[in-house]
Amino acid sequence: MKRIAIAAVVVLIVIAAALFLLRGEQDAAAPTLAEGQLRPAWSGQPLSEQAQRGEYLALAGDCIGCHSVRGGQDYAGGLPMPTPFGTLYTPN
Repeated sequence: MKRIAIAAVVVLIVIAAALFLLRGEQDAAAPTLAEGQLRPAWSGQPLSEQAQRGEYLALAGDCIGCHSVRGGQDYAGGLPMPTPFGTLYTPN
C-alpha cells in the first residue's frame, strides 16, 4: 500500500511538472517589444525621483562594497569571494 501511495505522488509530481513546462511554451508566442524599445516599470514617480531613491538605497545597502573591485569601476562586479565550495565572483 505504501508503494502505491509513493507511486501516485510521483505520478502527480510528473504531471504537474509537465503542465508547468507546457504552460511556458504558450508564453513564447506572445508579442515582444521591438529591438531597442524598452518598456520602463512605472511606479508613479517621475524618473528623477525614482533614480534618486535607487541611489539612496544603493548607498544605504553599501552595494559598492561587494559589487566593486578596488581600483576598478564602481558597481562593475568581479570581486572574488572565496567560499568552502569555490570562489564566487560578484555580478555587476
